[in-house]
Amino acid sequence: MLYAGRLSNRQKRIGDLGDVIASIHQSGAPVEFDIAGDGPDRGEFERRAAASIASGCTRMHGALSPEGAASLIDSAHVLMLTSEFEGLPVVMLEAMEAGCVPVVTRIRSGVGD
Repeated sequence: MLYAGRLSNRQKRIGDLGDVIASIHQSGAPVEFDIAGDGPDRGEFERRAAASIASGCTRMHGALSPEGAASLIDSAHVLMLTSEFEGLPVVMLEAMEAGCVPVVTRIRSGVGD
């Protein structure tokens, strides 16, 4: 599973993603996460997903070049998008083009479409 974007609680709800990853990791499900991006709430995210990061099930990639992000998207099966609001996220379109299934939160803005 892939998250690619700003690591921020405002709008992106990255803390919620950290909780989802922690829950999946605790369940023992064989899921790996790649997190691409950086932002003001990276520390909080890493704290919430600490066990999954420590075990290697969650890999932190930091900010990537467009080519690096495209390569990561190409290798992903699922894109996680936990935003509270969005217009039309380019990363979701890029992931869909690569055959990656988007999993998004139900919100009032464009993503539900």
